[in-house]
Amino acid sequence: MTHAEYEYENQEDLKYLWYLQVTGRATECATVRRITCKGCERVYFTQVHCVKFCYECRFDNIGTKKKKKKSRLA
Repeated sequence: MTHAEYEYENQEDLKYLWYLQVTGRATECATVRRITCKGCERVYFTQVHCVKFCYECRFDNIGTKKKKKKSRLA
């Protein structure tokens, strides 16, 4: 299981860790980020600092295709 697959399957746990982190009740846990996917615009929770797309968009390459299309039209 890759890290991306783990995050995809455990979004509720990551959401709870993010909530604890935001409210200041987290104790010694890894930093969790709340992002909006640039491909499908869904909210996604991740521990990786450079993630811009949710697992489904990265897996299907939807996010990259949408980003390239926007740059071509610009």
